[in-house]
Order: sequence, then C-alpha cells, then structure tokens
Amino acid sequence: MPNQYIPAVEKGIVEAMTTGVVAGYPVVDVAAALFFGKYHDVDSSEMAFKIASIQCFKEVAEKAQPILLEPIDEVEVRVPEEFMGDVMGDVSSRRGKILGMEGDGHYQVVKALVPEPSSTSTRPTCAR
Repeated sequence: MPNQYIPAVEKGIVEAMTTGVVAGYPVVDVAAALFFGKYHDVDSSEMAFKIASIQCFKEVAEKAQPILLEPIDEVEVRVPEEFMGDVMGDVSSRRGKILGMEGDGHYQVVKALVPEPSSTSTRPTCAR
C-alpha cells in the first residue's frame, strides 16, 4: 500500500471516533495500527481508504462492547438510623455503589459512588 494513503486512513479513524458507535458520543482512549492494505492502480483513492477505515473502525468498535463514560461522585451521607432504608434505596435507584457504612452515635454514615446527574436526562444510558 503506498504511503500516500496512510493519512486518509488516519482521517477516517479520527472522523469515526468523533461520531462514535454508542448514541453518537465520541470515542476516547483508542490506539489503532495499520498492518497492511491493498490497493488498485485504477480504483484506489484517498476517499476510498478513508471510507474503508471508517467502516472498519465502526465494525471493530461494536465488537469491543463499548460503554458510555460518565462522571462518578464519591458521596458521604450522615443519616438518622430510621432513614437508612430510604437513603440506601435512593442511592441504588441512581445506580450508585455502596462502599460502606459506619455508625456515628445516633447517625449512620453511608459512603457511596454515584453517577452525576445528567443535564439532558435523569438516567444516562450505558451500553455494554
């Protein structure tokens, strides 16, 4: 494959990364390598290699089972014993992960990791 087509392959991958494969969100933290490629003197062009690399990226990315990344907050809630169940239920309903609980006299301290609320929806979608 002539070296003149390598930048077209890179442009195609970068373009495919900006539109992503899950809900149109960009893809991050990707490494790509071009091992080989075939060309034809008459039919090959930069546009053909760019389109081929876009299609290849999307096919491979879908097989990789991508997930949406979202900001996670570490929270600590001091709550009276009688409201423990409500707080635990609320954390769970927000897809939070309880890290632990400690007694603090009349209160319980709940430590958890909880996704930040999205400004566009109350429950961001995750794909895997």
